[in-house]
Amino acid sequence: MAVESPSSSVSRPTNRGRIFAAMAKMASATFLSRILGLIREQLMAAFFGAGAMMDIFLVAYRIPNILRDLFAESNFTAAFLPIFTEERQKDPQAARRLLWSTFCLLGLITLLVSGLIFIFAPQIVGFLAPSYQAFPAKMELAVLLTRIMAPLLVLVSIAALWMGALNTLKVFFLPALGPFCSNVMVISAILFLVPLIARHGQPPIIGVAVGVLLGGLTMGLIQLPALIRLGQGFLGPIKLWTFNTKRIVARMGLGSMAVAASEINVIINTMLATSIGVGAVSWLNYAFRVFQLPVGVFGIALANSNLVHFADHWKAGRKTEALECLQVSYVFLWAILLPSAIFLAIFAQPLFHLLFERGHFDWSATEHCAEVFCIYLLGLPAYGIYKVTTPVFYVLDKPKLPVFTAIFSIAVNSILCVTLAPRYGVFILAAGIALTAILNASWQLLLLVRHLALGRTFFFSPRLLKFLINKLRQNRI
Repeated sequence: MAVESPSSSVSRPTNRGRIFAAMAKMASATFLSRILGLIREQLMAAFFGAGAMMDIFLVAYRIPNILRDLFAESNFTAAFLPIFTEERQKDPQAARRLLWSTFCLLGLITLLVSGLIFIFAPQIVGFLAPSYQAFPAKMELAVLLTRIMAPLLVLVSIAALWMGALNTLKVFFLPALGPFCSNVMVISAILFLVPLIARHGQPPIIGVAVGVLLGGLTMGLIQLPALIRLGQGFLGPIKLWTFNTKRIVARMGLGSMAVAASEINVIINTMLATSIGVGAVSWLNYAFRVFQLPVGVFGIALANSNLVHFADHWKAGRKTEALECLQVSYVFLWAILLPSAIFLAIFAQPLFHLLFERGHFDWSATEHCAEVFCIYLLGLPAYGIYKVTTPVFYVLDKPKLPVFTAIFSIAVNSILCVTLAPRYGVFILAAGIALTAILNASWQLLLLVRHLALGRTFFFSPRLLKFLINKLRQNRI
């Protein structure tokens, strides 16, 4: 089967309209969340700046966040959603039992891992930030924050499960609103809990950690009533280890290899950043938070929309329609993310000045964050592309392929960072993130062309280039 050119598929209104509508719903909710996320980061910058206490919080938050990528977010959704979709097409009640069996299994596994994080927090922090061992106060606070946020893994994993189920039922806005509610909780904690804790003589950053934990709880709770209303409430009997749960775990295991490689890269970057000096971890964090705005609003929203519609068509045997979904998503990504990258790079310094420069966040921090941000932007379109293409391999029952691409890309980045970071500092760490995205996306596109027997111009069409040039001219960039 060969599909040569975007001309026919992109113009077809059915898939384009459905994908765009789903993306718009998720993007609007994500946009609200990201706006609150920026407010949250502005408050963090004003209260804590880019100094030692912020660095300590980010090191502690990195630990549950690493495992969050492993058990939740895109890795879990890519493993669960195609199997859940397949089961619903055969037997809706069996799919409902699969949902709650997966809920129990995922809850037990993540609860065990969270307990291990709590117990071994000193050893984990010591490994992740070895320089803290020379400063007992830093070490003690990082361990405390890690233990407070350890249960976050359970909460966000359950929220990801319910989000995948609702997306399969074509409910997009409400699940995407979960991070919005999470940010409300963190902002409330910064405004009210942080001053209260400070008045009692305790490190005020503890209030932020409590807010993060409460935010994780709200992400799941906001989705549960919708599941029940749509007839997906609890249904037994619960069987933890069935054919389908084994398939989900196996696919998560494969995906976890790629995530593990990615998180090893994050750990290396964190260790290198903590050794560069005070503020380096914070510069990378603030820049990446802003970078995540276009990625989350457009890239991840489009990736989730494409996954739902691609899986629905492919599992039903409508392969031509499935490929149209993929191609439309690819064109949309370029049309949105390339102009965004150019625009944001031009106005990077004014943007960080406007967003963060107040309180303890000074002009020097603005300059450093803007420079790091511009380097991140080199990989923005590629970052969105592999967010779309990676789940496609799971639907095609080829989950090993994105694992290999990710491991190769991350290995190149790790070697680059370890070799050059002592000389070029945080800038090479940011460049490594961009390079990883570019390598990963490029290889995945080539593999899709090969394994789906697509025409050479499916992803690399002159018509696409012309479309992007016209789009840039229209935006006057």
